[in-house]
Amino acid sequence: MRVAERIPRLGLVTSGPRRPNPPAFRPGLTLLIVYFGVFFVGFSLALVMPELWPLVEDAGTRSEEELRTLAAETAQRAVRGRLGIAFALAFLATAIGGWTGRLPGLRAKRPGRR
Repeated sequence: MRVAERIPRLGLVTSGPRRPNPPAFRPGLTLLIVYFGVFFVGFSLALVMPELWPLVEDAGTRSEEELRTLAAETAQRAVRGRLGIAFALAFLATAIGGWTGRLPGLRAKRPGRR
C-alpha cells in the first residue's frame, strides 16, 4: 500500500500504475555525430572525385610515387573551396533525416506515429 493511499486527509491523489523508467543510455547524440560524419565524408568524396578520376584512368602509365604526389596535389586543390559546401550539405542531410525520422536510431517516439 502506498503512502498516498494511507493518508487521504493530506489531499494526496493516488496515481495509476507507474510507467517503467526510460533507458539510461539513449545514443541519439552519438548517432547524430556518426551520421553527420558519414554524410560529410560522402559529400566530400562526391565533390572531389570528378577531379581525381583522370588520375585513376592514368594509373597504369605513371609510377606509383609520381601518382601519389600528383593525387595529393590534385586533392588539395580540389578540396580548397568545397569543404564548406560538403559541411553545409552534410548538416542539411542530417537535419532533414533526423527531423523526418528517416535515420534509424533518431526516430522520436511521438504519439500517433507508427
